[in-house]
Amino acid sequence: MKKAINKILLAAISTLLFPCPLLAGSGSAVVSHWSATDSTLRPTHIYISNINDNPVNVAVTFFDKNGNKVTAPVYVNFTNANTTLAANSTGYITIQSASLNYGYAVINWQDLPEYDNSVSLVAYALRIVSNTSSQNGNASIQINNGMPF
Repeated sequence: MKKAINKILLAAISTLLFPCPLLAGSGSAVVSHWSATDSTLRPTHIYISNINDNPVNVAVTFFDKNGNKVTAPVYVNFTNANTTLAANSTGYITIQSASLNYGYAVINWQDLPEYDNSVSLVAYALRIVSNTSSQNGNASIQINNGMPF
């Protein structure tokens, strides 16, 4: 009995002294709507800010009105093949379409193994309704009620 208790205590102390990298923080949020048409005139931009002092891996998956995955052509201020957002920085992703397309997106993030944050991102989406010199309108899309995730 005493040996079993010692093994449990040793395991608990080891876990506290040498935390497992698998405990790195992660999270996700849903972008409830995106819409795009007229190629570059009426896209949706998703702005993502890393609010931590370390880089974070980010993946955004877009789904169209039929549930098919759609690729966003524009990533700005991301590194590592558009998968990493630097510490305390903001990047954006633009979804465009030559003809009307719409759907939703999912933002997933994961800390690099040496970090463990409970939240890392805040995000906001902006739908460009019209982009001409005589007429301009935008629609904002709340992501996670503006709260960090």
